[in-house]
Amino acid sequence: MDTDARQTLRKFLFIPEKYTKVTKNDDRFIALVHRTWLSSLLQKGRPDIFKYHEKLTDFEVDLFLKLGEPFDSSWQFLSIRVIRFDPEEKVYPLPRPRQTNATLDSLHLSYSQLLHYINHSNYKNSWKDSFRKFSSLPGTKDLQRVPLLSKNAVLLEVVKRVYSCPVINLDTQEVFPAPKDCFQTHPNCLPTLCAVFNSQHLFLLQNHIPHSLFDCVTFSPAVLNSARSRSLFIIFQLLRLLRDTYDKGVVLGGVNLHDLLISTSLWVSVVPKIEENLIAPAEIDSEHPYINCKEVHSILLRNEKSREKALNQLLDLWVRGQLSNFDYLIALNCLAGRKFGHPSHHHVLPWVTDFSTSNDGWRDLSKSKFRLNKGDRQLDLTFETASNHQSCDSHLLQIPHHVSDFLSEITYFVYLARRTPKSLLCKYVRPNWVPAEYPSSIQRLQEWTPDECIPEFYTDANTFKSIHEDLPDLELPSWASSPEHFVEKHRQALESVHVSERLHHWIDLTFGYKLSGSAAIKSKNVCLYLVDNHTNLSDCGAVQLFTQPHPHKITPNPYMEISAPKIAIPTCKKRLENTLPCILSPVLSTPDNIEDMVEFQSETPEDSSPLGVFKPLSKSKSFLAAEEAAKAIHLPKDFNPISLLQDVENLFHFSSEVLHENAKDEISEQQDLSSPYKKAVAASRVKEMQTLGCLIVEIYLATKLRAADLIHCDFNQRLDRCLKVVEKEWRDMPCAVKKITSLLLEVDDFGKKSQKPNQDFYHCISSGGLPPPSAHQLLQPLLSSVVPFPEYFESLYILLAGIYELESSPDDTSELQVNLFHKELPQLLQKMDQDGINLLIPHIVRLLKSESATNAAWRLFDPVAKALGPQKSAKELLDPICDLLESGGATRAKLYHRSFLLKLMVRFGLKIFIVNFVKPLVEAVGGYKDQQCKTPTLDSERRKSDALGAVENFAMYEGEAGILSPLDEDSSADSEKLVTEQEVFQTKKEEVSDTENELEVFVLENNNENEESDPVNLVTSPAVALDLMAQLEIDMDQEPENTNANVEIDEAKDSTPEELAAATPVQTEWRPPRRPTAATEFPVSEESAESLLWLAHRLGPVLTARHLSRNLLRMLSLCYLGESSLAPSKGQDSCCQAIPGLKLVGDDNSARVLSCLAEIAAIYGEQLVVVQYFGHMSELIALCKRKLTQNLEAGLIGCLSLVCSIIPYLSDSILMEQLTDILKNILHPSVRLVATTRAPFPCGATARLALAYKLLEALYMIALRIGTDMTRMHLSVTLQRYFLAFDKAYDQTEPESSHLEVKRESTDITLRGSPLQISHVMVYESIDSFSPPAPILEAANEIRSKALHEIKAVFNEKLAHCIYIPFYRLLGESLMEKIMKNEPLVRDLCYQYEQMTPRLKHSQGTGSLVYLSDLLPTEENLAGTSGSFGTNVSVIGNRIELQRPDIPSTLPSPGFKNLDEVSNIISKRMENTSRHLRGNWLAYWDHEIGRADKDNKFNFKQIKLQQFTGHTHSVRALHVLDNENSFISGSRDKTVKLWSLRSQGDGTTASTCRWSYNQHRKSVLAIAYVEPMGLVASCDSIVHLWDPFMGATVAVLDGANRTANSPVNVLHSMPAPSCSVLAATTDATLKIVDIRTAEYVIEMKVANSAGGLIRCISVCNSGNTVAVGQSSGHLALLDVRMGMILSSWKGHEGEVLQLASSGSNLVSSSLDQTVATWSSDNGNLRCILKGPTEPVHCLNAYNSELISGTTANRIGVHTSVGEQACFSSTRLRSDTFKGVLTAMAVLPLNRLLLLGSDAGHISLLC
Repeated sequence: MDTDARQTLRKFLFIPEKYTKVTKNDDRFIALVHRTWLSSLLQKGRPDIFKYHEKLTDFEVDLFLKLGEPFDSSWQFLSIRVIRFDPEEKVYPLPRPRQTNATLDSLHLSYSQLLHYINHSNYKNSWKDSFRKFSSLPGTKDLQRVPLLSKNAVLLEVVKRVYSCPVINLDTQEVFPAPKDCFQTHPNCLPTLCAVFNSQHLFLLQNHIPHSLFDCVTFSPAVLNSARSRSLFIIFQLLRLLRDTYDKGVVLGGVNLHDLLISTSLWVSVVPKIEENLIAPAEIDSEHPYINCKEVHSILLRNEKSREKALNQLLDLWVRGQLSNFDYLIALNCLAGRKFGHPSHHHVLPWVTDFSTSNDGWRDLSKSKFRLNKGDRQLDLTFETASNHQSCDSHLLQIPHHVSDFLSEITYFVYLARRTPKSLLCKYVRPNWVPAEYPSSIQRLQEWTPDECIPEFYTDANTFKSIHEDLPDLELPSWASSPEHFVEKHRQALESVHVSERLHHWIDLTFGYKLSGSAAIKSKNVCLYLVDNHTNLSDCGAVQLFTQPHPHKITPNPYMEISAPKIAIPTCKKRLENTLPCILSPVLSTPDNIEDMVEFQSETPEDSSPLGVFKPLSKSKSFLAAEEAAKAIHLPKDFNPISLLQDVENLFHFSSEVLHENAKDEISEQQDLSSPYKKAVAASRVKEMQTLGCLIVEIYLATKLRAADLIHCDFNQRLDRCLKVVEKEWRDMPCAVKKITSLLLEVDDFGKKSQKPNQDFYHCISSGGLPPPSAHQLLQPLLSSVVPFPEYFESLYILLAGIYELESSPDDTSELQVNLFHKELPQLLQKMDQDGINLLIPHIVRLLKSESATNAAWRLFDPVAKALGPQKSAKELLDPICDLLESGGATRAKLYHRSFLLKLMVRFGLKIFIVNFVKPLVEAVGGYKDQQCKTPTLDSERRKSDALGAVENFAMYEGEAGILSPLDEDSSADSEKLVTEQEVFQTKKEEVSDTENELEVFVLENNNENEESDPVNLVTSPAVALDLMAQLEIDMDQEPENTNANVEIDEAKDSTPEELAAATPVQTEWRPPRRPTAATEFPVSEESAESLLWLAHRLGPVLTARHLSRNLLRMLSLCYLGESSLAPSKGQDSCCQAIPGLKLVGDDNSARVLSCLAEIAAIYGEQLVVVQYFGHMSELIALCKRKLTQNLEAGLIGCLSLVCSIIPYLSDSILMEQLTDILKNILHPSVRLVATTRAPFPCGATARLALAYKLLEALYMIALRIGTDMTRMHLSVTLQRYFLAFDKAYDQTEPESSHLEVKRESTDITLRGSPLQISHVMVYESIDSFSPPAPILEAANEIRSKALHEIKAVFNEKLAHCIYIPFYRLLGESLMEKIMKNEPLVRDLCYQYEQMTPRLKHSQGTGSLVYLSDLLPTEENLAGTSGSFGTNVSVIGNRIELQRPDIPSTLPSPGFKNLDEVSNIISKRMENTSRHLRGNWLAYWDHEIGRADKDNKFNFKQIKLQQFTGHTHSVRALHVLDNENSFISGSRDKTVKLWSLRSQGDGTTASTCRWSYNQHRKSVLAIAYVEPMGLVASCDSIVHLWDPFMGATVAVLDGANRTANSPVNVLHSMPAPSCSVLAATTDATLKIVDIRTAEYVIEMKVANSAGGLIRCISVCNSGNTVAVGQSSGHLALLDVRMGMILSSWKGHEGEVLQLASSGSNLVSSSLDQTVATWSSDNGNLRCILKGPTEPVHCLNAYNSELISGTTANRIGVHTSVGEQACFSSTRLRSDTFKGVLTAMAVLPLNRLLLLGSDAGHISLLC
């Protein structure tokens, strides 16, 4: 079969065998085709020549097919089914499809409607079952014959109904489009691209889905086992599909697990067995209700010796309608001795019509044909005359009415004259051949003859065709089109109800009691043969078989049909019926349930409702109406139920009197009288439901059936195996599916098969009282006891079906999918549990990777993440969101809006947010996200490197920047509201996985606490991040570890040529992102900068410094990375600016980074600049002096840009304090680097030029700020060295290595002289001390030559003019002459530049070129106005102090119009200084940012940062909200207060609360915050629910009415996304409060003893297990899902004070001064922690550590909760904490403690 089918594909579709793969189904193949081949087939109606792959070999093609991978996007996998056609085969047509009503189908029955439906269905089915058992006749509809159709036509109709796809005729090359209005493909039916057929085969080209449900249960069983709802959702989809196929009039067939294809989102696509819709007549002939002639003959042969027995059997069959009239009459002829074909004794049958019409003109069967022909008068005259003669002459015989037999010999030959030779006709009819004497038509023949008819006129059409040339054919009635048509109609007339009701009269006349006696005389039917008393022997003649009246044939009774009669109901109930949706049990106990579906043109659409109980019977005979509600029962006049009993009595009487035998037992030997076609269709429906039962067994008991081959066995074998497995493994079946399994497979409560006579149909009423199962019925929500589908399945299915329909579209519909999800999700998520949400996650993740990913994240992330909770959200959504933000592009701009960032912070938790999203945010500020990148796909693990981690691989091109429209979906008001209402949320408590250290210098930190830094210790400074130093060391190839980082490059020994060569690596050029040019463009960087500043306010100083400003400093270096970033910006003139310098391309990228750094400094003060910014710059420049790489080069330029930006924010005092360090660590090394000839710059002269201008800008900015005098004192040496670089460029000095320069740090004296002759040099063991060989010297000389070439290119006339003029104007000529040693050279260069540059006509000033010749006359005036800064300062020892702070430090400078213009540039006042770091806050911040990332231990230094006052009594409870911005406190003063956590003051500040809740009447005992609802629960023995944002009470839960005298004393919230709160009462009862309804929903009794008061509650990490500690020392573990106690034990001798959960450990403290660790799984003791000497009444887990507080005001820290834990204890000092410790909370990210005292004070300590 496989080979033949594959050859068929090659022959007709041109698909070669090597491009196809055989599946486990013999008729299904996987083909790999080119998309052009498929499109050609769909458009032209014929396949093109198959396109082979040009490069792959046959082996590679076969491998791709086996792996299921297409070659590329232009190739597509197809699933092709091959079905054989047989044009000659005839089958029955499909049942008529149901006229569905979408509105009614979508409704669900109410409880009363469901009972109404069950009642009517059971009544109807019971009636049908009784009818099948006791009725003597089939229904009237069963007598209808169903026309046969071609198998090909029926198959195409099945394709049309099931797939609704285009159909292609290969023979005619016609393409028939898919029907649009008739049928729609069901979402759970595998889509078919097209159906292709020819005269021999049908090919179905379908989408390929690689995985089936068999693969799932066999190879990945955890996919379904992980949640109960997953497999139930698959069953739900199958039921929806079964309901749809029933409505379409088709069946799925016996599908197996291989036919159920499944996607990763558990969406099922079924491959129907469409060939099982074909019902061939051969399959049901044996089940036909009528027995045929062969069976009649068989009965006669078996009972040849017993005529009575044969008659009894045939009579019984005929009376009950199981034997046709024709066959019964033939049997009577045989039993009467008549011989077929004997002219004198041929079989006789009655004439039943005069042929005037096809269905009228009935003959009177109560009279013989002779009587009808002769008339009663003639027969009476003949009979009376014969009687008189007999009385006169006794020897004369009596003359009967009949002269001859019922069929005379001459009549026989006349009937068959057309088929009889002339010789016989001349012998028996008339000697002379005269054709005109024979009747010419059948009507004339019937009128002429007095004899009865013969069987040939009912069976043989040839009887009418003449064999004589001169005798025409026997003419037919006008309504008959042919002899065959006449025979068919004539036979139908014989079998008609009219004839059947009266045929027994003709039998009495021909074979019965009316042949003799008074009955014969009365009927004028005296037969000569019976009364002539002949004595001659004969073998033929009339025979009287019966002496009693023959029973009549029982015809269908309109009141005893198979359909139950309608019961009269009141009008209101009728209205109720009309509102019921169409729900039908299509698999009833008999096949008659489909009677409405198998009728064809005879019914109108209104009659097509499948709900039989609501379809009225036909008109007057079928409808029992009630005029008023149940007052009287009105029966039709012709209704006579006793007639049925009379018929049965007559039959028994006839059998006993005439045949001398009793009639057969109806019940025991009753055959199925149903229509065979109906029975076959009904059996197929039953098979469908049984198949569903088998599928359920195969899904849930897959491990028990793996050895059985259920694919190639027939259905009965499959069903038997499943029943056997169910019986053996019934206990392993989940309870959720036991009921539906027992209903579908009809097994009892123990899995045993119930016994019933017919295995093909269900019982009419199931064991549970329901009708037989159907898809319509099982989908009813109120029948959840049968199959417990969650209530949200219906809505979820409709949503996913809509998504699936959009996915099937060839166009990109991702935006429509997002809109659909956004519309339906809010209502759906309210009803869904976690298992249901998991079914949505694959679709959400897919949309987050689509073209509409931005919109999907903006609209769908928040509701889905809220429903998932932080832990699950991080697992499912973190990676796609991270990749979405990393992809960049203008379309992502709104994802960097603070409203969306707040959602990320809230839903993932603050820690996850910082680790994963700060880095992309900083990159976006630097412009890395302004350019559109490809939407990422997460088929593999998300990359851990980024733009800042792999600069060389981040190439942006200028033409790719996208355009972004403004944020039309957001407003500042909404954003502010969102920020206010959702300010505080939970942080995820789990550790983040380690990330790799990249080998790049400037990498944004992930701040992974577990990440180990490089062991090499380079520069130790608390002011700078240690991880950057460690990473920088990786770039220092061949550098010794003991190299001093502070050695200046000019004073170091010669480096080796290898090192110098390594300083100029060949790297891929990095191109900066293009800045927006159009006014409509809205760059991501702009939005990101605003969001970053908003975030800096929220995070506080420590987190901001560790994550924001530190990464911004690294980002600043990246802004100048690459030669293109260092190139001058177009249209910028370095000499036409107020601040001299050169506008670089990188300045555009760094503008917002510098702005953010400055704004952060403005928030947290100058100390952040001094410690972090300057520290970063100092150490970066120190590294540059060792080896200048491209990354360090960019960092150096970025540092100088930062100096220019940050200097204006420093106060005069801070600037003067730090000026020496700035010069020493930043400016002096920069001057040396810009003028060095040791090595060229990695980016060549471009980088050196950029550095020169940035250095000029920094020097001039400082000079302007400090004034002339301070410039002379502090910048003289720096400026001198800067100007001396021109000597190197113009060969005015010896090489720098041939001079010795002696410099004193305390003065500005510099000694220069001739070279010293050094006779001896101490050789150290260092690479730098070795004398290089000659080849190395050559390389070194070449490098120096290249560096010198750069210097000459940079220090040119333009640079000289740009440097000299500003400082000349600022300092004056005399001071410039003192500072500069090469002033003539520089002046000459300036004059040369002025000669090359044409003089501008407009006035001088900012924006115009200033000429040196114009300045010389006004030199003294300028010099006299520029030194005002120095007049306000004095030098005291080694310090510089301001004399009068009230005097401005800046005065108007040359080049500026007034003082305001100067001040705006060089000085920017910090307006809000409330959060500036000082005092204890500064000490805490300095300590925290100096700690290594791997140092995540809690270090309690007992530094007081802030105090919160407001409570007047003891603080009982503290709860820190998870963003660490706010906390809640409860006190004995009956109030609950909400506080804000912000860095303010110097550690002595006392803060007040933001809001107080004052509705408690007693002391507040406990508080809990419910994150998903944003509500606070607090108790004072009664639980109060209130909104902290709105300041309103939501509810007060007084439980006294339920459980008297049980006040609540402990509260604990369940982890998100749960909306429940655990409440413990004083009677040892644990209650669960549903915050959504503000009600107690579950109560669990923990202990019965009086001493079992619950003191504390802790939720274990699983979220499902709760631990409680009691006053008796007992502990208990409870499962909140089942409400069961998992374990309970005596843990302590004293009262349990506190519980804390840490991983899989549970820690408890007691009044007996012990702290114990237990297993949270089973409660086993793990260890007793050593250390505390007092009772521990405060416990908090911090990472793996345990922080405890004792009654003696001691804070203890255990490094772990194991036996090897180290313990440290600190006693609280009275100056930092006053009172007795009563409550404690930990801020894990900031490493702070909140401590509450008995005096009502709350202190924040570090």
